[in-house]
Amino acid sequence: MKQKDKAPIHATLPNSGGLRRGFVARCLHPQWRALVLLLALQIVQTTASLWLPQLSAEVIDVGVARADRSYVLRITGNMLVLSLVQVAFAIAATVLGAAA
Repeated sequence: MKQKDKAPIHATLPNSGGLRRGFVARCLHPQWRALVLLLALQIVQTTASLWLPQLSAEVIDVGVARADRSYVLRITGNMLVLSLVQVAFAIAATVLGAAA
């Protein structure tokens, strides 16, 4: 193939407008409330997910080490509630993300 027969790579791509400046922002603007809510749901879900191992370690380090059954049951109940919150927020985030 001769040098002049080779077309530059950018010339072979279809010209669909691409991602012009502000294109993504214009597309997301009508959904900004849903996106902010989705971000908040994800933050709560992630925080709960990261908090559970800390509570588990606390049960072992404090409750089991002291043989304090009431402390173990109280923290375990908190862990159960936190797990339910995490599941609820994960489901809500998934539904909202699919709708958006």
